[in-house]
Amino acid sequence: MEMNMKRLLIAIVILFINSITISAQPQKEMISKLMENRRIWCDTSNIDILPATMEKGLYVGLDTDMVNNNISKIRKSNLFSEDFVNNYKVLIDSINGRLLEGYYDKWYVGELPPFRFANDHDPWCNCQGDNNQYTIEFVGISNNCKEFRYYQKYDYDFGFEVRVVFQDGDWKISYLEGFDFENGIKKDGEM
Repeated sequence: MEMNMKRLLIAIVILFINSITISAQPQKEMISKLMENRRIWCDTSNIDILPATMEKGLYVGLDTDMVNNNISKIRKSNLFSEDFVNNYKVLIDSINGRLLEGYYDKWYVGELPPFRFANDHDPWCNCQGDNNQYTIEFVGISNNCKEFRYYQKYDYDFGFEVRVVFQDGDWKISYLEGFDFENGIKKDGEM
């Protein structure tokens, strides 16, 4: 009787391990497809991610109506989690508030902004230029919290951190390194 219980327990453990291995592959494929859809959406969505307002050749603040329009487009894409949307809103509101209170200098049209967000890089891929060149390396999978972390490796071996969560029956992007709040609000050149 005891031997049969051990065999049964071993069989259950083997089945459990196989089910995790089998279910992880379709999840990776779904997440890879999500990242490809993100790339296509970013290339076609026509979002001005940093909609600055201008006075006399200087950028002086951010256009809140355009920001709200961006948020609507991001939500409608069905590619991003509410956490991502909320982070973008807080990031933009913080930058705008700091611009209006004088923490950041105004900047001339054609120059880089005085903060790190969207400064000389595309925050959607944290890259300059070609958003089509990437491979995905999964660095962590947690079935319990339905969150993945992985990096996109570009031709020049640059890692870009991304997190996705399982929300509303589908995988959604919850974090893109280019939208990191703490880094994004820093002044350009600040460590």
